[in-house]
Amino acid sequence: METVAITLDGVPVSGRQGMTILELAQEVGVRIPTLCHDPSLKPAGACRLCLVEDEASKRLVASCVTPIASGMRIQTRSQAVLEARRVILRLMLANHPESCLVCDKGNRCQLRKLASEAGIGLVDYDRMDSFVGTQEANPFVKRDLSKCVLCGKCIRADQELVVVGALDYFQRGFQARPATFLDRPLEGSECTFCGTCVALCPTGALSESTGLHLGTVGQRTATTCSYCGCGCSLWVHVSEDRLVYVSPRAENSVNKATLCVRGHYGSDYLHHPDRLLHPQARRDGEMVTLSWQEALDEAAGRLLEIARRHGPLSVGFFGSTQCTNEENYLFQKLARIGVGTPNVDNGARLQAASSILAMREELGIAGATHPLDELEYARVILVIGAQPLESHPVASYAIKRAVKHRGAKLIQVSPVEDGLSRMASIWLRPWPGSEGRILLAILRAVVESKGSSMPGWMEELDPKALLEPTLVEAAAVEEAAGSLSSTRCCALVFGRGLSGGPGGKEAVRVLVRLAVALGCLGVGGGGLYPLDRAANTQGACDMGTLAEFLPGYRPAGDPRARQEMARVWGKEPPQGKGMTLPQMLEAASRGELRALFVMGENPAQLLPGKAREALRGLEFLLVQDIFPSATTELAHLVLPAAGFLEKDGTYTSLERRIQRIRAACSPPGGARPDCWILSALLKRTAQLPEYETPADVMKEISQAVPQMRGVRYTRLENEPIFWPCVDSTASGERILLRGETPESHGGLEPWRLLGSEEADPEFPFLAVEADSLHGVGSGARSGRARRLRAFSPQTQVWINPSEMARLELGQKTQVRLLSRWGELRATALARPEIPTGILWVIPGAPGLGIAGLVPWSWDPGSGVVQTRMSRVRLDKGL
Repeated sequence: METVAITLDGVPVSGRQGMTILELAQEVGVRIPTLCHDPSLKPAGACRLCLVEDEASKRLVASCVTPIASGMRIQTRSQAVLEARRVILRLMLANHPESCLVCDKGNRCQLRKLASEAGIGLVDYDRMDSFVGTQEANPFVKRDLSKCVLCGKCIRADQELVVVGALDYFQRGFQARPATFLDRPLEGSECTFCGTCVALCPTGALSESTGLHLGTVGQRTATTCSYCGCGCSLWVHVSEDRLVYVSPRAENSVNKATLCVRGHYGSDYLHHPDRLLHPQARRDGEMVTLSWQEALDEAAGRLLEIARRHGPLSVGFFGSTQCTNEENYLFQKLARIGVGTPNVDNGARLQAASSILAMREELGIAGATHPLDELEYARVILVIGAQPLESHPVASYAIKRAVKHRGAKLIQVSPVEDGLSRMASIWLRPWPGSEGRILLAILRAVVESKGSSMPGWMEELDPKALLEPTLVEAAAVEEAAGSLSSTRCCALVFGRGLSGGPGGKEAVRVLVRLAVALGCLGVGGGGLYPLDRAANTQGACDMGTLAEFLPGYRPAGDPRARQEMARVWGKEPPQGKGMTLPQMLEAASRGELRALFVMGENPAQLLPGKAREALRGLEFLLVQDIFPSATTELAHLVLPAAGFLEKDGTYTSLERRIQRIRAACSPPGGARPDCWILSALLKRTAQLPEYETPADVMKEISQAVPQMRGVRYTRLENEPIFWPCVDSTASGERILLRGETPESHGGLEPWRLLGSEEADPEFPFLAVEADSLHGVGSGARSGRARRLRAFSPQTQVWINPSEMARLELGQKTQVRLLSRWGELRATALARPEIPTGILWVIPGAPGLGIAGLVPWSWDPGSGVVQTRMSRVRLDKGL
């Protein structure tokens, strides 16, 4: 790229062609004040505070929108520039209320800061007050537009970054202000309350509606969000050991200047009074408090005693997709070395195990092939079995930006209309559970269009019969296949609607083969993107907290893999593959599994009723968590753990990005970090020295996990690392399979995707559990986040309006969903985007999904428990 030389404040500097004066000044360390500029937004030139003087013409130009030109001589602090800035600041202050002492952003207001730097106190201009009322009806954002300086950051963030379109300029002249369509309240608009506008607003015009904790922020800590698998970077602002507010951390992050409503407003659950504070043991049916010494001795003693009496296979371990890499690593090490059992699993068995196993078998890798920012460079994006608007909002922003700003073609496969389907060039609307059939039909059409030879099983597929149960027309499938075949820059995005359904593993294998047929692996703008639900689903599996794998995806049944681990641990792990979670629960029902250690998961609530009965029958149930749950109610011993803002460690996001989490607050009461607890248990069970810090655990992980050989805490201080990273100087491979021609391996079993649902007159509706923007998992955390719960207080069921009328149900009527296995109470809402025959269940803050309505079943190919769909009837609630 051509270099352009200019003179800046008398100093020769050079920059890239196309840079603005402001960008070059920032690059060389020359500060130019601005209120309307942000690196994440397109320049607007709205505030005019960034004026600089062109020496040749003596004109003042806005540096944020003026490109550099060869030979330019620019002054950033000439007398004319400084006087113009003072005039602009005085004009802004003349239209700004004098309420700094009571403003929520008083100490963070950029207007106040710039005025102070310019030596401006009281303004001698005539006041031009703007009398606009404060709006604070929702629990997230307070608007006081009398403080608005019309920088336009909120509008540009809404339209450029999150691509919602809820805000634009309203009215003209002195009455102009950012507003929703027809100036409706935010809660009545398309706004998702992601908080991006609040974070970018330079004044108190936008602020948090109800603060978590009053006080001047004493410190800010860089960490990573604990909700979904996007791995957003946060600044956590703390005062007096309590969270005050959260803001996005843009540098070297996946989210840049954005967050979602959960990341921005959902971390106050850590201060909820329900927190577990002390170890507790069941004595004569009652829970009594123990010291940590007593609790650790009892936990280790009971696990070892049961392993001695009934054999190591009588003990199981169920780890957490919310706990850190270090904690999951120690957890599986405790199982395999401390107790000697191979029975290790984690929360990925509720969905992601399908994609982990399928991609491992087909491609030899177990994770997304590309980082999320590559979505913005895709020319065609297929979204199937996923609701990224709700489950992974930051990923959805990238998809929407690709469509709106770069003209990408979006193909949405979803039974329900949403914001993505309205942007889609092609929307395939299948019956829930038939997405695998759609994939088979698309793959067949792509192979046929490319003139490639078809395997025998593919030739035998009758396209018409294949699509009949899906309710999707063959012409639409062929159009989708044609669009996908038009470029190698295809991004394939999928979620639990595909991987967590019947035959989920085979469905993902078909998707992988589609990616291979399209040639979209290893190229920019292409790739496979499994949307992991939890913050550390990827990391928990990387650490070997799966029955099938030792750390680093070494096969658990491979003797050579066990020998490699023995060189790290000094002892071989037990032989063979252990039991998966459903296998452990079935063994518990038969009396073969006697003890189970559950860390940071709630299987009693997330799984069908048989799971609770199996847990109830255990001789010893040990639970380690931060809150009471349906699982702790059954426990014999409960250990209180620290939350994500109360400990150090690392998460690995869905894009294989390894990032630090850091302690910003102290754990309440006697709660302790999971690493501390597990290290103490390893000392008692395996006579190993305790790890002093999570950094020490990471040193061992770098020896045990080949993909993370080059990872060190010192390297993670300033930037993330992608695995595989085998070199201590490299930042890892962002795009996998680059320059390779991958080939799929193993025999496909398409018949697993060809089952069709049978109608049941007694239970005429299909209830489908949807993803919720305001809740995740069992709701233990989001259900205790005050503002999330206020906005989504109860479980909802969305119903087609015609069926609401037929059933004589009014809006917000309390109803019961009944199946052959249980019932669920919910609030009925008429929503035209829901097809007839389907009940779309949105779990409320308590996290009550449809698991209690579902029969006990699991996919034999992946062990994933089926919890998402069930046949039900609908009754009016009492």
